[in-house]
Amino acid sequence: MAVHRTDVLVIGGGIAGSRAAIEASKSTSKVTLLMKGRLGKSGATASCGRCGISAVLEGGDPDDSREKFLGDILLAGSGMCDHKLARILAFEASERVRELDSWGASLVKLKTPGCFHSHPRSYLPTVPILDPVVDKMKKTDVEVVEGFMVYDLLVKDGRCFGAIAVDKDGDIGAYLAKAVVLATGGGGQLYRLNFNTKDITGDGYAIAYRAGAKLANMEFMQFGANTFEPQVPDQRIWALKPRLYNVQGEEFLGKYIPENVKLEDVFDYRARHYPFTTRYVSRYLDIALHKEISSGGDCYVSADLTRADRSTIAEFEKRYDVKVERFGKDILGKPFKVSIFHHAFNGGLVVDEQAMTDVNGLFACGEVMAGPHGADRLGGNMISASLVFGARAGYFAGSKAAKTTYNEYSKIVVEKRKMVEEILDRRHSPTSYDSMLMKIQDTMWRHCSIVRCEEGLRHALSVFERLQNALTTMSVSKRNKIKDILSLRNLVDVGKIVLTASLNRRESRGSHFREDFPESRYRFSRPKLIQKK
Repeated sequence: MAVHRTDVLVIGGGIAGSRAAIEASKSTSKVTLLMKGRLGKSGATASCGRCGISAVLEGGDPDDSREKFLGDILLAGSGMCDHKLARILAFEASERVRELDSWGASLVKLKTPGCFHSHPRSYLPTVPILDPVVDKMKKTDVEVVEGFMVYDLLVKDGRCFGAIAVDKDGDIGAYLAKAVVLATGGGGQLYRLNFNTKDITGDGYAIAYRAGAKLANMEFMQFGANTFEPQVPDQRIWALKPRLYNVQGEEFLGKYIPENVKLEDVFDYRARHYPFTTRYVSRYLDIALHKEISSGGDCYVSADLTRADRSTIAEFEKRYDVKVERFGKDILGKPFKVSIFHHAFNGGLVVDEQAMTDVNGLFACGEVMAGPHGADRLGGNMISASLVFGARAGYFAGSKAAKTTYNEYSKIVVEKRKMVEEILDRRHSPTSYDSMLMKIQDTMWRHCSIVRCEEGLRHALSVFERLQNALTTMSVSKRNKIKDILSLRNLVDVGKIVLTASLNRRESRGSHFREDFPESRYRFSRPKLIQKK
């Protein structure tokens, strides 16, 4: 087993990790960025391409301010935000956005407010948003190591001193560091339909949880109704008011809409706002989709615009200044498929203003951290937060490394290596990676996505207990497949965390909807914390 030493170890190569590495390289001699895939080609940021970013810039809307930006963050958060971190985001996003623009993002301001924003303050890059940050990092002395999956952190007496990983061939390497930054993204592969790449398996949540770190708000995440075959990532299509049919060919939406709610309002809110939230009447469409798909056996329902009248189409094209053909040449000619997709987590690791967790020397940034987002998250704020707290995590990790010496603790390193070697020594087991992944994703999608209830959550937890037991005997056919079992291990741990958090929040708030507790309750008006004991 190879043992490497570095001052700051950054785990994850998306926009948060890359920004952290850039900042850390300014104050320390050696920074190593370790990632599962290829730089600029894998991870959550790479999969989103030209995604939006939000900030209040000087010379913009005279009626807007950073205080109003903060107010919107806290309002959407519904009491679940860390007020200090939310303020940092609202006030430092402008500097990070200007910086990104100067690096070559060529940002263009959008004319309409993004999701949960009261003012237009969102910007869209003319290039994939990760590219300028990666290009900037390549001009530093940061060492980038691709194809390594970190499967555990190295911790002794409450201090993180590195990580242990396997490469694409299944060989083990230990990375000793004076400070560690986690920037591993979310856990989209918990769900069978998601917008993440295959490598987003909740690794950061799981390894930090096993290391003793606290997590918060893990029940809050973003889901949204989206079309596929053809895929149309634009919620404005709902303004055309398609007819929705289940697998039995029955039109179903009407039975889910209360008498005091207009169907037109449901479609209108869904056209203007993407993620599911209990705050808006668009929730009835998302709930209807989830319940019909869950009971139908397939992962979709059909949407039909073949009977859309000319006046509706003309009104739509005038209102949004877009031609219907933009959504596909056959969009009016034949039905298309619709389902619920997972987008991102709002919760994660609890950090302070320096982006350090309660494990000494372990920092976190990007989607893997909690705090600046709450029960709902403003559109574009994930990228803003990744840059703001990526810079903070890198700066303070570099400062920490400058005042810290290496720890060896060879006994812990040997124990972590032994765990993988024991998996490699197992005989063939009947459980396959594909079958377990499918069981994880199907269970989470049915019982812990849009519609949740105690019976379903408890059933899902019992399924995950069985999966965890099955992992103790699961084997691999080749050494280079060890990452499969390690990824499943992380998904099972994160699934149990999410299910437990969702079960204990016996109310509905923001993106968390409990069918058995459909109203918000004052007693739950603060974040739920989870820590391994």
